[in-house]
Amino acid sequence: MAEIKAGQYVTDGTSVFILDDVRDGNRVGDIVFRPVLHDGYIKANGATVTASEYPRLLKFAQDNNLLVDSSAWNSDKSKYVYDSIADTLKVPDAQGRVLQGTVDSVKSVEAGLPNILGTSDIGGFSGTGTEPNGSFFNTVLTPNMTVATNIDAAVNLETTAFDAARSNAIYGASTTVQPPALALIPQIKY
Repeated sequence: MAEIKAGQYVTDGTSVFILDDVRDGNRVGDIVFRPVLHDGYIKANGATVTASEYPRLLKFAQDNNLLVDSSAWNSDKSKYVYDSIADTLKVPDAQGRVLQGTVDSVKSVEAGLPNILGTSDIGGFSGTGTEPNGSFFNTVLTPNMTVATNIDAAVNLETTAFDAARSNAIYGASTTVQPPALALIPQIKY
């Protein structure tokens, strides 16, 4: 007799059962991250599967209003796409994403950083206009340079520089946008 694994159908000739391992406490539709793919789970990798092979997962998606059309799925990969005629179910894609809490509903959130703002006169002589602020700052090229003006004065010849860390400390703290992470296999209980 072949080994029966969690998530598989079992029949006694009159009834059909689905074997379920409830020891992990996860319910159908739960997305978990693990080092290996467990029995009773399917990878949360955006794959399209045969819907009739995952009836409990399809029911979960239907009951929880997690079905969208293909175009909506392309902008929010946390949902499912069901095609009853083709008997297909596209599952969420959690690859390359971290889990983040939300208030009401499941959604995909794209990467982003805060905007970098600042103003400057873009070089010139010091004291002749608005001082730079935000991520911009002046760097002295020639200190105490004498210039002919209607009042002789010693000024600094300056240029404007840019440093995003002056706007937000997140800049310069790393060479990538990647936070420290442990990459595991995202999988959905079916």
